[in-house]
Order: sequence, then C-alpha cells, then structure tokens
Amino acid sequence: MLQNRLLRIAAGGACLLFCGFVVAAVTLGSADRVVPYLQGRRLLVEPLVLSINEDDDEKIIPATLTNIGTREITIISANSSCSCLTVEQMPLSIPSGESTTLHVKYRKSALSAKGQLTLTLVTDHPDQPLVPLVLERRP
Repeated sequence: MLQNRLLRIAAGGACLLFCGFVVAAVTLGSADRVVPYLQGRRLLVEPLVLSINEDDDEKIIPATLTNIGTREITIISANSSCSCLTVEQMPLSIPSGESTTLHVKYRKSALSAKGQLTLTLVTDHPDQPLVPLVLERRP
C-alpha cells in the first residue's frame, strides 16, 4: 500500500512539473525559451555564434535579440574584444515580448585577432547586465 501511494505521489509530481513546463512554454512563446528564462536570461541572441569568413574585409552581421522578460530592456553600450567590431544602434530599447535585429559591423584590420571575437552588450537589466555575442572566423 505504501508503495502504491508513493507511486501516485511521484506520478502527480511529474504531472505538475510537466504542466508547469507547458504553461511556461505557452507564456514565453516557445519551449526553447523556458530553460534560458529559468537560468535568469531575459535577452536571447540568435544565432548563438555569428560567422564571418577570413577573407571578409567588411561585413554587416545581423543578430536577432529577443526580450523574453516582463519589462523593457535597454542595451546601453557594446564592448568589443577588437576595434574591428562596432554597433551603431546604441542605446537600443527592446519592449517585453519583442524582437529586434542588431547589426554588428565587422571591418578587417591589421589588429584583428584570429579565431573568435567577442562583443559584450551592456544592458539595464539587473538579472542580465552583460550579454555576450561570439563571432567566429571561418576559412
């Protein structure tokens, strides 16, 4: 009897957990957004890694920023690991539940590092003040 009762409790808990996940997915618009939200991320970047070719002298690279939080997020500035990366749209406000495209400008220079470059967005959101973007050079 005790074993049956424990089994029912476990099944009920699993059902509640599943229902909570479904509600969160519906609220956030996608199941892919539940885990980042639970991790404290409110600003999502897609794609996760931006690509540039090694022979690109200059390129505008689009990145989609999506605010899955409950309040507007403002990107105050962008800090780059290399002067070859710039963003001209600062400050940039993204309302709750909305997406926008950020245009990252890459300009090849003698000081451009090989491999990965990073651009860190500085936001006004207390849970996610820094949002890293990774740019990878490909042959």
